[in-house]
Amino acid sequence: AIIGSHIRLATSKTIIRISVVLICLFVITGIMMNMLGVGTFHGRATQNAGSGFYLLISSYFGLMTSLSLSVKLIFLFISNQGNVSCALIEFVIKWSLTSCECLNACVAIERTLAVNLRTKFSRIKSKRVAKRISIVVPMVVGVICSPELIYRRMVVDTTDETNWCVFTLNADQPNISGLYSASSICLFLIPLTVNLVCSIMIIIGIGQMKQKTVVKVDSIGQASSINLSLTPMNTNFMSKLAANGIIVQIAKHKHLLVAPILLAIFAVPRLVFAFVFVCSKLDRFPFLTLPSYLIGFLPSMSLLFAFILPSDVYRAASLTFVKFIIPTYIQNYFFLFRHR
Repeated sequence: AIIGSHIRLATSKTIIRISVVLICLFVITGIMMNMLGVGTFHGRATQNAGSGFYLLISSYFGLMTSLSLSVKLIFLFISNQGNVSCALIEFVIKWSLTSCECLNACVAIERTLAVNLRTKFSRIKSKRVAKRISIVVPMVVGVICSPELIYRRMVVDTTDETNWCVFTLNADQPNISGLYSASSICLFLIPLTVNLVCSIMIIIGIGQMKQKTVVKVDSIGQASSINLSLTPMNTNFMSKLAANGIIVQIAKHKHLLVAPILLAIFAVPRLVFAFVFVCSKLDRFPFLTLPSYLIGFLPSMSLLFAFILPSDVYRAASLTFVKFIIPTYIQNYFFLFRHR
């Protein structure tokens, strides 16, 4: 089987120019987003727990993904690309992008532990564990993605002399083909499942904390504890109260569920392109395939919307970083212009 992931620009000059502009804007946006993440999570204020360290390393991997994509854009116009550069670029893209998603899933796991352990959760210990996991996770992902270095080859289409950087396997290697397919699916499903399960557990944990002590107010205005004996009436009351509380918490913290679902939807095209055969001629529909291919890289650019903006601490740290890198006279100009 020959599995392709390299999107070739069409021969039309107009399509080439539009595609180049689109990819350049996408790459520049990715670099800026991840540079903002690096600046935000590099400070001490954002590293008071392990999640800040996870997000810092994730920002570096996201930056690596954007830079690798820009290198791939350059090689699109080089007809004499070799097997080494083809395999190396595809490996770095898959490795960095998957590591970024796995580290973001580690953030969800730590937040779940913080909600469920409450006072037993140690931020110092979480930072120490985060430094170790941030090394182990990319190493494991790198081993899983290592077939990209072995089986990536440049293949020339004899019909139109097009160069394709594809994942090649012989027909007598079904075990390796099945292993590659299974690993690609697992690398997609594991971060998604972890994010969804942790989001649900966080919502339930917050609801349980708020319903741990149930009180009622008497006519004088004093609070007294409700009789919580396990009678059928109290059991029904508590079950209804818990159900209503969970529904309220889901409505209040729905962004915890929406974010991983959206990131999973954005990652679907990348999984689809990993199993698209070269003979399907993706370059016949460049306006459809190119945006779909680029959408698969959006999870590596999602730190601003998924982590920084929802958090007051991270948002303040990002504003401090932006003010640090922007010259003072530009800040004053926009400040005066905004208040005119």
